[in-house]
Amino acid sequence: MSDSFSQANTDSNQIIYRFILKTKEAEKIDRPNIVAKEILVWTEENALLTQSLCQLILDRQDQVIEGQETGYVKRIVRSLVKYWETETDCEYYQHFQAIKDSILENQQVTTVLLRLHEILLQTEVVAKESLEDTILLESGLVSRQEDRFKIANPIYAEIFNSEWIKQQLNQISRQLISSSEPAKEIDRDLEKPSRSSIFWVILALIGLVGLGGILGLYWSWINFSTVKQCRLPPTDLDLAAKVLTACDRLIKRQPNNAEALVNRGKVSLVLWNASRNQARIDSAIADLTQAKELEPDNPRTVFYLNYLEEFQDIVIRQKAKCLPVSDRYQEVINLYQPWDKITTADLPIVLELGHFLVNREQNYQTATKLFNAVIEFDPNIAQAWSGKATAQFLAKDYFNAQASFNRALALDPDSYKLKYNLGSLWAKLGNYQKASELYAQATRIEPNFAIAWRDLGLSLYLQDRYQESALAFTQIIYRPNSESFQVGNKERELMKEYYERVEDCLDEAVEGLKVSCSQEDRIPVEVTLNHNGIFHNVIVHGKRPEPFFNVEHHRFFQCFQGNSQAVIDSHLPQGHGH
Repeated sequence: MSDSFSQANTDSNQIIYRFILKTKEAEKIDRPNIVAKEILVWTEENALLTQSLCQLILDRQDQVIEGQETGYVKRIVRSLVKYWETETDCEYYQHFQAIKDSILENQQVTTVLLRLHEILLQTEVVAKESLEDTILLESGLVSRQEDRFKIANPIYAEIFNSEWIKQQLNQISRQLISSSEPAKEIDRDLEKPSRSSIFWVILALIGLVGLGGILGLYWSWINFSTVKQCRLPPTDLDLAAKVLTACDRLIKRQPNNAEALVNRGKVSLVLWNASRNQARIDSAIADLTQAKELEPDNPRTVFYLNYLEEFQDIVIRQKAKCLPVSDRYQEVINLYQPWDKITTADLPIVLELGHFLVNREQNYQTATKLFNAVIEFDPNIAQAWSGKATAQFLAKDYFNAQASFNRALALDPDSYKLKYNLGSLWAKLGNYQKASELYAQATRIEPNFAIAWRDLGLSLYLQDRYQESALAFTQIIYRPNSESFQVGNKERELMKEYYERVEDCLDEAVEGLKVSCSQEDRIPVEVTLNHNGIFHNVIVHGKRPEPFFNVEHHRFFQCFQGNSQAVIDSHLPQGHGH
């Protein structure tokens, strides 16, 4: 490739001369000579790059006043660097792609990248009679002046920079990881020579070129990538398998890495959800137990172990009752105090503990402290405000609950759960007009929200809006149950009772008679509704941020639904996070 530009200086001078003439004709650039000088600073008189920059500037026809030349050319270069891979019709695309291919499509790619990184870090290096130097020189990416090597021009340095090199090394490391996994279908004795030979060839090449320090950097980067991947939330099964592989590799090198043990334990539960293999649970508990032995004072480790042991009791062994929070999680709560020590990694756990305290023990005061700790750490977490509002509502602190619900809605305005919650609060305060408005909004966002239809119909009934209430009741009475729409027999019968009342009242209104519904004493009606759990159902808001918490979530929480005044997520439409 370097031969193609042996006349680069002469060509670039001609290109610059024509550029200056054209810019003077256009009268858009105050000082064309200065702009031309800045172009050559970036291109180092590479003809193709010079032509490309000149053409980009001429096509734009921007006004460039005196003093703006340096910044203007820099912006043009930044744009070219950022978007060159999308400009497939441009000549410079073919040019950069050819350089990229010449680096990546050879057997020495790893050591070539490491050598390139060394040149970038030191600006100039001593030239060596090595295969790597030859590949870089022939690509045109570097230039040689006597016994020194440097990147041929600043544009190349911007495109093929350290970040680009790290991305390529990261990809190679993933390929090494995948290639090192044994395939059960293949005889391991047959596959070992090819894999190990590749590994030792790479090491031999690095030794030959004397890149001991760079090799350390490379393996540090691979280790960093493995740690990073082990920390990823396993949002799907493919990613969960990759996270497990990364954690396995990390623990093999560092058997006492407590964080990796915790992460492997958590991802094992996610994978259990797909296979239902008890060995996954046993492995997860073993990892978390070892992590607790290594870090007995780490509240996250203690929580995950206790949670998983409880999961096994409730979901797998199907015990009917769960232990109180004070028995199962008191050690975790003690380790977290004072609450101002929490970090980002603690937030999912503290939120979950708050929900436990609300629903299991009705310990609203302590739960509020936990939610306040999250809010003090980050006041923009809607789930913390919603959890606090739920605790306040159930403690009959309606004034503060209203403020907390409003704050949560400001952060998550499209949450049908929050709108329902606030509607229930207004219904408790006797303001059925506001309650019905919020229930209606909730049903528009989530049409499968059965209890919102129920409470919408009843709040309209209590306002003497019979026609509208009848329409809401029909959603409960006539709509069949499905995976996303669930109504209990007791609720359906209650709605039928009120629907028949409404029909009679509507008939009376048509016949000009006194409407009996309007004559009834509302207080006994409200007492009956409260006795039946109407307007009491405040939902614990929020999709669990960790896949770990979403495994068998509905069954896990059945152990304390009987004691809770709040509707648990199992009563809600499936597949919705709001």
